[in-house]
Amino acid sequence: MIPMNCNRVERLLDAYIDGELDGDSMLKIRDHLRICADCESELKAIRRMKILVARTLPQAPPNNLEDRLLAACQKEMTSSSPRTAFRHPVPAFAGIAFAAAVATFALLALMPKPSTEKSPETTPIAFEIQRDQIYSVGLDPMAGSPTISTTHAIAP
Repeated sequence: MIPMNCNRVERLLDAYIDGELDGDSMLKIRDHLRICADCESELKAIRRMKILVARTLPQAPPNNLEDRLLAACQKEMTSSSPRTAFRHPVPAFAGIAFAAAVATFALLALMPKPSTEKSPETTPIAFEIQRDQIYSVGLDPMAGSPTISTTHAIAP
């Protein structure tokens, strides 16, 4: 088994964390992480970052936002003629940009909340060992191949 170098491991850490690599690569990276403190530190940093991103919740727009937008649009439509609006395009399009920003925040507020599944950092090491053992014998759970149940795990 050819060991991996730091450059290759760092490029594959995201896929390693997400379990997207083949068994041989998973094992090579795991072996490298055991002997390389820098790559292990990078792995922990990526896991922390993924957890923080997953915990980020979208913020809800203010309750009166729709009324304020409609009032601003109505004011803009009644206060300026089309001729004036095209002579000074910045004020004319500022309302459109504001409405687009509000719509974006509203869509973010309606997005589903992050799942409460276990994060990669809280995944038990036993699961990672079992996953690596499954890959090492040539099975691929993602391809529909048979997997080893948790009650009949291969001994480490």
